[in-house]
Amino acid sequence: MCGIAGLIGKDPEARIGLMLKAIEHRGRDDEGVWSSSPDAEGGRLSLGNRRLSIIDTTSAGHQPMISVDGRYVLVLNGEIYNYRDLCQQLMAKGHTFRTKSDTEVLLTAWREWGEDCLSRLNGMFAFAIWDDHERTLFLVRDHVGIKPLYYTACQKLDREGGFASRDASFVFASEIKSILASGLVKPELEIGSLNQFLTFLWAPDPNTLFKGIKTVPPGHVLRLRDGEIDIRQWWDITFDAIEEGKSETW
Repeated sequence: MCGIAGLIGKDPEARIGLMLKAIEHRGRDDEGVWSSSPDAEGGRLSLGNRRLSIIDTTSAGHQPMISVDGRYVLVLNGEIYNYRDLCQQLMAKGHTFRTKSDTEVLLTAWREWGEDCLSRLNGMFAFAIWDDHERTLFLVRDHVGIKPLYYTACQKLDREGGFASRDASFVFASEIKSILASGLVKPELEIGSLNQFLTFLWAPDPNTLFKGIKTVPPGHVLRLRDGEIDIRQWWDITFDAIEEGKSETW
């Protein structure tokens, strides 16, 4: 288990440490933070990770991890089970590896195939990847949502409810307590989700019990660019394959 967190704002480093402290229990082996250069309005992205070292326990597996060409930055919570197979495929395409970690394999797979790499993944994971050339952030959650991933669009909250800080535009983390630890969002109850919880014993995705805080649904990828959020489903179970006695690999 690891923990990831990130935010886009004018001074993200001032808050990312608080967010990581709130999820320290998810990974006590290492902590890392990376920040982008400012955009035209002075906003920057900070990515943070609390690491529990399982695969490649050396410092080479430190996160956030940057691709060899400097374009992509990744923080990962979880495990890519078929990373060795993917590593062989990528090496056949001319890629080399500095570590023995599944994090670097995932990072290289994204560099080679982009979002199309998702259909090749077998594992449980939630990760954030930043494209520094396109200044685009991607949040990805595994097929059935084994690993958690929450986010809030602060600017939208400010327009609708007036309780989100203007110091940031977007915040995400492995746990809601990390988002709240940023001090950017007030913990306000979402009545509709409470009704769902009392009726069904859970709040269906993407809802949570906190107003304005959403979950990235299982099998979905969120893309954030120029303040615009786009969410698409990248995986769904295929019942036809099951009825034919076949199992879809994931």
